[in-house]
Amino acid sequence: MGIADMTRHAPWQRPRIDPDTANQPDAQMIDNTEISSGLYDKIFVYYPRGLQTGGPEALHQLVGSLRALGQHAYLVPLPGTEGNPRVLEYERYEAPERDSVEDSTRNAIVAPEGYYPVLGTARKAVRFCWWLSIDNSPVFRRERLAMDMRTFGNCTPWDRIENRAKQRASSLWRAARGQNRLLYTVNHLVQSQYAWAYLYSKLNIVSTVLSDYTPIAITDRTILPASQRDRTILYNPKKGLELTSKVASAYGRADFRPLVDMSRSQVLDALASGTVYLDLGNHPGKDRMPREAALMGCITVVGRRGSAAFTADVPLPARHKVQLQCSDPIRAVIAVLDSAFAAPDEYQQRQRPYVEMIKGEERRFLDEARTVFVKGELGSDTSGIQVTEQLKTHAY
Repeated sequence: MGIADMTRHAPWQRPRIDPDTANQPDAQMIDNTEISSGLYDKIFVYYPRGLQTGGPEALHQLVGSLRALGQHAYLVPLPGTEGNPRVLEYERYEAPERDSVEDSTRNAIVAPEGYYPVLGTARKAVRFCWWLSIDNSPVFRRERLAMDMRTFGNCTPWDRIENRAKQRASSLWRAARGQNRLLYTVNHLVQSQYAWAYLYSKLNIVSTVLSDYTPIAITDRTILPASQRDRTILYNPKKGLELTSKVASAYGRADFRPLVDMSRSQVLDALASGTVYLDLGNHPGKDRMPREAALMGCITVVGRRGSAAFTADVPLPARHKVQLQCSDPIRAVIAVLDSAFAAPDEYQQRQRPYVEMIKGEERRFLDEARTVFVKGELGSDTSGIQVTEQLKTHAY
């Protein structure tokens, strides 16, 4: 097969090469134009070494995808995490490490939003802040907490005053260290339309979408019809536990099972046998487990919060989303659960478009990575302006 034949393949179908040896005489070139036309000599991606959550996995995915595009991309452990062991599960991604970044005008540096101040140490390289979460970021954490306090009323007036004071102190602390100013000197990437809209409405920052993807190899398991599954409601205790616990206490028509102290394989087995996956958390970005649940055929029910309030991020039918900003959110959740158990196969079938979107995530992510780091096209995503109104109308 010659180069002309190989370039007719979709990028994710092309033979993988090692960017570090691509310029050697014996290297097999899959697309000479794409490999040589990158904007950057090297791309360094900071990550918290040893941490196993959706964010670090997305950082591995980015490096792996960039290298699939022929770019010289590497992970760099964030300060303080260098001694942690690497997560074995992430070995499936081609994501080699470097000890430190190289601050050169021909290089690019990416850092997740929780650690964006590290970008301030680079003076020459092109810098990117990747917003994988809004609610957990140091910039908006206190603000989001205050909004939840007001919405759900689970705090005293003193709690609100205290949180407002901490929010102000945090902003002043960042300002004193130049971290607020830093936000306007770097490029911004967002994993969700929720993050796009939040940055635009709060900071007047126009960002570029760089999502992530759910590995679809997990669908090797048999997907049972919802009516043949255990009458079980599965949930992640790290997401909206307080509200979920109240629902579990009030709902005696199904077993609630927390997905805790399980291996990844055990979690997927549970999702493949349970009827409903319930996520009443704040959805700070496009969370991974609701997508895995849908792939496993589990009826996915979410609270209309954060990214789950945006159809572009979580295109589930309206009946799968619970409006929690109401006088009786517990009753609202129970009404959705009763409806799902009354017609489980119908609910399972209605989320097929969501499942198909998830299956196409890896292809879209590769295209997004190419757009940003190979073509250098940054700026507005056309749907971002539209979903800004969703932020104002639905979210809070």
